[in-house]
Amino acid sequence: MSHRLPMALEAQRAGFDVHVVTQVNNDGAAIEALGFRLHSIVWQRGSISPFAFLTNLQAVRRLYRDIAPDLVHQVGLQPSIVGSLSATGLGGMRLNALAGLGFTFTSATPKARFMRPILSALLRHVLCHPRAAVLVQNPDDRAAISGLGVSDEKIFTIGGSGVETDRLTPLPESPGIITAAFVGRLLDDKGIRTLVGAHEILAQRGEPVRLLIAGEPDPANPASIPPDEIAAWRGRPGLELLGQVQDIRDVWKAAHIAVLPSRREGLPKSLLEAAACRTREAYAGS
Repeated sequence: MSHRLPMALEAQRAGFDVHVVTQVNNDGAAIEALGFRLHSIVWQRGSISPFAFLTNLQAVRRLYRDIAPDLVHQVGLQPSIVGSLSATGLGGMRLNALAGLGFTFTSATPKARFMRPILSALLRHVLCHPRAAVLVQNPDDRAAISGLGVSDEKIFTIGGSGVETDRLTPLPESPGIITAAFVGRLLDDKGIRTLVGAHEILAQRGEPVRLLIAGEPDPANPASIPPDEIAAWRGRPGLELLGQVQDIRDVWKAAHIAVLPSRREGLPKSLLEAAACRTREAYAGS
């Protein structure tokens, strides 16, 4: 609903019967109201358990056999691998959308180093399939996919998801104390610990800055901030944990600065939304 809806609607307008296979949390009714056929599955993200992998594989294969799709559009690294293996022997084209390769390819942890050659081999197998093509959003990801041995004619670069500039419009600057805001998952890779540390340094110097943190941890990601550490942040003066925010305009209405000290990231949607709302940005991504 946040990133792929325009593509699904365009496929629908082109005459496709669009099925959505996903783990449903909050938006099931909204997806069905748009005329899509919704298939809810239990999806175990972030696990290296062979049992979880096989459970995902069996669930998706059952659906693919029932639906018999002419085209599957698989979004993300894990869905691309699981979905492609599930489609073995069933025909149809496979479009794999990869917006980065995730924790396993960016982290230096032992778990990531262990999983990297396994995932590289699986990706090479599924992406080089004669019926497969790959969607990327920037030259770096294109180079990474090419490095796996995927031929250039099978890789297609498209623009990112973008933001709704008819809804996200410039907002007046909020009065009062200087306020910085972070929007995103609470992951170490996004530099959230660095941001909280910088806020503490400013407080020690007597330079009051209010810090808003919007977002939730992602337990399926090994880089997720532990709950006890997040709980410890709640008592810090000038730091407000907002959790999941329904209307992002409420955050940027209150903030003077949008900050994302990510160590490994492209240009995320959160900063595009902040820019549309005319919020100054501080970005330390690499």
